[in-house]
Amino acid sequence: MNRRSLKHQTYIRTVLMLGILIVVMLIINQFSLRLDFTQGKQYSLSKTSKQLLNNLDDLVNLKVYFSKELPNYLLTTRQEVEDLLKEYQNYAGSKLKIEYLDPVTDPELEKEVQSLGIPKLQFNVLENDKYQVTSGYLGIAVMYGDKTEALPVIENVKKFEYDLTLAIKKVISDEQPRLALAAGHGEKGVNNLTILTKLVGKQYFLQDFDLSSGSLVPDYISALIIAGPAEAYDDRSLYIIDQFLMRGGSLLVLNEKIGVSSSLQPQIIDNNLDNLLLNYGFKVNQNLIADVSNEMANFSQGFVQFFVPYPLWVKVIAQGFDKENIMVSQLESLVLPWVSSVEYAGGEENREVAYLAKTTNKAWSQAENFNLDPQNQQATFNPAAQRQYSLAVSAFGAFDSYFKGKEIPAPPVKQSASEEFLDHTGWARIIVMGDADFLTDNFLQNFAGNQVYIQNIIDGLIQDADLISIRSKDITDRGLKELSASQRSAIKYLMIFGPAVLAVIYGLLRFIMRRKKSFFDEL
Repeated sequence: MNRRSLKHQTYIRTVLMLGILIVVMLIINQFSLRLDFTQGKQYSLSKTSKQLLNNLDDLVNLKVYFSKELPNYLLTTRQEVEDLLKEYQNYAGSKLKIEYLDPVTDPELEKEVQSLGIPKLQFNVLENDKYQVTSGYLGIAVMYGDKTEALPVIENVKKFEYDLTLAIKKVISDEQPRLALAAGHGEKGVNNLTILTKLVGKQYFLQDFDLSSGSLVPDYISALIIAGPAEAYDDRSLYIIDQFLMRGGSLLVLNEKIGVSSSLQPQIIDNNLDNLLLNYGFKVNQNLIADVSNEMANFSQGFVQFFVPYPLWVKVIAQGFDKENIMVSQLESLVLPWVSSVEYAGGEENREVAYLAKTTNKAWSQAENFNLDPQNQQATFNPAAQRQYSLAVSAFGAFDSYFKGKEIPAPPVKQSASEEFLDHTGWARIIVMGDADFLTDNFLQNFAGNQVYIQNIIDGLIQDADLISIRSKDITDRGLKELSASQRSAIKYLMIFGPAVLAVIYGLLRFIMRRKKSFFDEL
């Protein structure tokens, strides 16, 4: 075979390979193929979203109000949103209609969009070495029949699936569940917990309910949150809580035993909840827990501010959450300031008991002579007393009334309707913790894990656990793995002597190779 023939065959093979490659690319282009290698599958639809879309019984309209002219830094956001919407379309089929609209080009459409609560945004753009201000829209409206739910601004793509699936769920649901924050005894209420109110308000109707009024909790309330009561409950208020549970309501009790003032002065709180909780099997200890796993705290001393690791701001890490409980199994962090430990001393027959959050096994407690000084916590440390503590415990199941066999407290004024005393419930939910400060605006704003935790807990109490898996997909904290003393020493000496050892080995290898080459040259 001559050289020209060989060259010709090589040319034909190359053309054939290119032709096959082009055909394969054209075939692949007809299909939507996305591979998601992120932890938690953050760019793929969850099982919950898929089930919701597959079970739609009527048409849901999605109107995507995205301006065509967006700044470059928002193009990735738009592309990721469009990719996820394609997945929504794939699973919903003809039951989901998606329209892309640009209100900037249509004044009438702009009025309609703004009436939905979707604002016109201003963007700072650097163009031709000059800053310019442009305007546009980046919102979505979900419509079902006469119901509309708006996502005003798509700010965080990581939370987009949760927000959109929740919006679809809300418009196709008959009514919005309600929960209440207990009031009347110094509890933290709607006005104190503004961030919590905003978070929960996306999914539930949240209101205050005054336990001191003497009236029973209305049947339309699904869950009652008792957040840090500072004053003692009378028997009537305890009866209201008890009967709410007996009718199958859900309780989240954040029973602080030690109050902390702004000047870091401790104060023992006696709110008369102990016997009621003990009847249901729970005991909140009069102590403060410290842990080697903790958060940095910012304190002021005169005109000086300083950041220090503060053991009394306990940080629950991934290993501290119950891996068998859907409410917390995927969480990575939770910061609990000045928290007391919780014990479960009740029976487990006909109950599902879970220890939702625990410290590390290197935690310790202060039970008296409380020292809250952030610069002198070493004085409270006792290696011999280190152990693991439970910080959040749940029990779902059957409970007996605290007032069973006791005199029933009468209301302060005669009620319009007669009250029926319930002495037992076959199914109710209780979660008890020894801290309410983690719900305050400061901690919810600074620690994303706290937001996810409280939303998951509320979902679990109101039996809407299907959304938990979506919210928990986002990684909130990638903490470093704790190392033993021997492991830390090994890494330390490896970093010190490792480079020198590698240099010596490299030099020896070069020397040996040169000697070998010189030996063969002499032959």
